[in-house]
Formats: sequence, C-alpha cells, structure tokens
Amino acid sequence: MNPQRRWMLATATAFGLGGVAAGAEPNTLKIADSLPSGHLINETIMNVMIPALEDSGEFTVEYFPAAHLGAAGENLDFARSGVIDIGYFAPGCGRWRAGFRRPTH
Repeated sequence: MNPQRRWMLATATAFGLGGVAAGAEPNTLKIADSLPSGHLINETIMNVMIPALEDSGEFTVEYFPAAHLGAAGENLDFARSGVIDIGYFAPGCGRWRAGFRRPTH
C-alpha cells in the first residue's frame, strides 16, 4: 500500500475512533439565571428543559438558579468567559453591553 494512503487511512481511523470515544461520556452544560424561585422561566428550565437534555443521554446539567453565581447583569459575562454555557440575560439588566448592540446605534 502506498505510504500516503496508509497515513490517510490511519488518520481517518483515528478521527473516527476519537468521535466514538468522545460520544461515550455526556457533556456537562452549566445553566444559570438570576430569576426568583417559582418564576415561569425557572419552572420551565427545571421541569422541561433539564429533563429533556438529561433524558437524551448526551448531557448532564448543572443548574444555578436565583443568582447563585452572580447578579442579573453578570450572566452575559459568565457566558462570554465560558463559566456557564446557557444563561438568561435581559438587556435591560445592568449596563447596556449586550453583544448584539451595534456601535452605530
């Protein structure tokens, strides 16, 4: 077999097996919000979203409700820095520094 083909076959096999091994463990998602307990969004996250994610077998969820990680305006910073994967952020909370705001506005 041609050495270049052998190398390509070995590389393709390594990438293929790496994907299988990575799929064996569920990914952990960190979700945070700053809403009070009993809020509709909290109830939806806890009763619908988290069970759906965990039942898929692809994810485990760490949930931080009611500003356990920080104030309402900090969730955007947490998401940007990778502290959390999913966070609730209302643009009216704290400083106006949302990523979707254009400097020309």
